[in-house]
Amino acid sequence: MNVDAFTQQRQGSWSELEDLLKQARGHPARLGATGVRRLGELYRAAVADLAVARRRFPGDPTVIRLDDLVLRSRSAVYGNAGRHRSALWFFGRGYWQRVREQRWAIVLSAALLFGSMGLGTVWGLVDAPAAARMVPGAAEGVGNRRTEADLGLSSGDRSAMAAQIMTNNIKVTFAAFAGTACVPTTSTAPSSVMRTLRSLRRDKGGTSEKHIWGKD
Repeated sequence: MNVDAFTQQRQGSWSELEDLLKQARGHPARLGATGVRRLGELYRAAVADLAVARRRFPGDPTVIRLDDLVLRSRSAVYGNAGRHRSALWFFGRGYWQRVREQRWAIVLSAALLFGSMGLGTVWGLVDAPAAARMVPGAAEGVGNRRTEADLGLSSGDRSAMAAQIMTNNIKVTFAAFAGTACVPTTSTAPSSVMRTLRSLRRDKGGTSEKHIWGKD
């Protein structure tokens, strides 16, 4: 089969595809359900014709025209597949669609989180000494109730430290929500607080960090 016979045989399908593209004007929904299905059928047929034409008639103008038709048809058929949604759409609908799609993974995560929390609580109530041995040394004084109200800081210093801690917590919350890595977040979060404490210690002439944190 030569190029003229091939073009004459397939020209009707290509012309119909051209007409559908003109009717759609970039929005295949204008064609209706039947028209959209027909558009897909003609597009797949044109792709197959292009493959044949490239193999049998390389360099012929027919191949160039058919290639242009296939590109325009592909844009009409798959144009919405990569469309970017707004942030408002994502948080209003897209996010919850993802939650529904991954609901079993979320259920499993929640079971692991709250299940381990519950087991740890029960263990601590039943055998507190054994459970306490699992606590890292740096966190041993966290649960100790403090009776003294004076940390050796003035009211202004306490306000500055509270503001610094609150600001740091807000930063960590936004960073975690944005999907940043947990290790950098947790490792850099206390550093700003410690810098504040050191500056306060220098200003107070030696107030101990251990005293502030309740360590011996």
